[in-house]
Amino acid sequence: MMRSALARLRVEILALVDQLWRDRWLFLALFLIQVVAYSYLYTTIAFGNHLFPNTWLNSFPSFRTWGEGRWFEDVIILLQGGSGVQSVQMILATFLQACNALIFLRLLGIEKTAHLILLGGIFCLYPAFLDYYSFASDHVAFVIGDALALL
Repeated sequence: MMRSALARLRVEILALVDQLWRDRWLFLALFLIQVVAYSYLYTTIAFGNHLFPNTWLNSFPSFRTWGEGRWFEDVIILLQGGSGVQSVQMILATFLQACNALIFLRLLGIEKTAHLILLGGIFCLYPAFLDYYSFASDHVAFVIGDALALL
């Protein structure tokens, strides 16, 4: 029973990777839209009270688990080595957000390239309205949460 479930999961993941490979030019376009829109977050270090806690090594479990109940974010930070570099996390977050946009639009059945780029751009830029990227240590965690909601 467990092997069949794992086999099905493997087939689904391979199909998803195959679809993203076919959409690589759309993915690149969506990634570049985000690079243009969020260029200041890639190229500068925003000094604030959310940057410095991200550069310290966090213990596990940290305040996020025992104080806020966000244990999975602690796992993500632990997988990054206990801390993070703001620009690297931003690149990874926007990479994942472009993947999320393509997955979401394919789930909706949208096929035209112009529609994919327009709606994908809106999907990729909505984290600015939700203030996702103002917390340096949360860049990746919020986008992974979006990916889990899609799957």
